[in-house]
Amino acid sequence: MVSEDRLRTLLRVAESAHGAYETELGRRDEDWPAWYAQFIVARWQEEPGGGTHELLLDDEEHRLLQAAVHAYLDDFGHEEAELLRRLKDLHAKVQQA
Repeated sequence: MVSEDRLRTLLRVAESAHGAYETELGRRDEDWPAWYAQFIVARWQEEPGGGTHELLLDDEEHRLLQAAVHAYLDDFGHEEAELLRRLKDLHAKVQQA
């Protein structure tokens, strides 16, 4: 998810780039929303972490994933502390969904 600050920055960059585009075009761009959308999405996807993934689950899949991650956390070992921390963070996100 893009932050409000990052989106504001992307909009400002798009505004500047679109102004140059309209100058080159020689007229007002009537379809400016499509241009802005394409520009912003392209820039966002170029950023590290910009290509995040959205997981859409139905209620049954959500319950199954919750149960599986919860069971894994209950049974999980000991040495992989970073993995365990990340799985707990993921588990918390899934529970909030």
